[in-house]
Amino acid sequence: MLRAACARQSAAAFRLGVSTRYECGAPQSFGPKTWRRCDCGEDPQSAGFQSVQKCEPSIAPKHVVLGVSSGHAGSQTLSNHGDAIEGNSNTCYAKASPLNVVFRFELGNWGLYGDTNELYSRAGLKKWYMGLKGQSAEAQESALMTLVREQVLPDMLVAAHDGVQAGDTVEQSTYVDMGHHINLGLAIPLIQSLPATTRVSFVRIIRNRYDTVRSFASEGLYPCAGASGGGQNTSNGYWTICPEVHPSVLPTPPHVWSQLDDEQRLLWFIDEVEARWQQTLERFPHLEQLTVSYCHPDEFDTHRPAVAALIGGAALRPVTCKSHSHTDLTKALSNDSVLAVKDAAYAALMGIDAPPLSQLVRATQQDAVCA
Repeated sequence: MLRAACARQSAAAFRLGVSTRYECGAPQSFGPKTWRRCDCGEDPQSAGFQSVQKCEPSIAPKHVVLGVSSGHAGSQTLSNHGDAIEGNSNTCYAKASPLNVVFRFELGNWGLYGDTNELYSRAGLKKWYMGLKGQSAEAQESALMTLVREQVLPDMLVAAHDGVQAGDTVEQSTYVDMGHHINLGLAIPLIQSLPATTRVSFVRIIRNRYDTVRSFASEGLYPCAGASGGGQNTSNGYWTICPEVHPSVLPTPPHVWSQLDDEQRLLWFIDEVEARWQQTLERFPHLEQLTVSYCHPDEFDTHRPAVAALIGGAALRPVTCKSHSHTDLTKALSNDSVLAVKDAAYAALMGIDAPPLSQLVRATQQDAVCA
């Protein structure tokens, strides 16, 4: 039985903090504060809510669509967030008939969950996740389950309640969020924590491996940059995993990791996300999934009708919208030939060029994506 989101909690329960949506009294800043959540039945007027009962876990969407990708692969477009990019007013889907669907991206709250790019300087989800490094698998799973059931899932349910249109109900809604926060250990506990009455689907997005590297490199975002002096840069991004400070699935021996340059570390990150997904499928082999794998940018749009159908059936169709592009072609970026050489060296160092690791991350390799 899931605990109600309005149960009283102490700041010592976990260190991620709490959205001001649930606070009674003056909002608290992010981090381990002396906040408490409202008691069941208490009206948190200062937070602007009519009733805390709107975030009861027993009231959940009938369908939840989540995403898994490294990022920089089109997930915002598929989450209907072209309208939030660069002043573009277009949405990315149109309803052919009435449809009860709520679109969010990365929980709709970068201010709460996202860490600043530099040196993990602000305590968001990624910094909280650092605290699990070195813990047993059982301890990690327990901490992630607590976080999901007491904060992440309630945030999703509140967003679902706030997003439904007048006359619609959450219980009949479809909630869509293909954000990358899911990569920080949230997929399995979310699947386990959503009510059995909720249909759970995943859209797995795999972009051309080398285009993905160039996209991250354009913004100077690299795994472990600023974490402990590794790499040549100091920025990392909101959700980029660093094996020096975060739990990881793919083995990263220190003597090997130190030999990888920033672009090779991005190749590792792409593979780490896929390894985590395969780990999820091991736990839930019948999980509903749709794979969007594309080599050339023009191929991306050919997948959008299938994603629309997964979300809304015949009632939803994709429309032209402006997707966000991170790649800056004015910068000196490595071409495919250079990256192929680096990729081969990385694979040999990490043992990814041979079973069992080669099988675990097969889908993200360049010859698989661009066959």
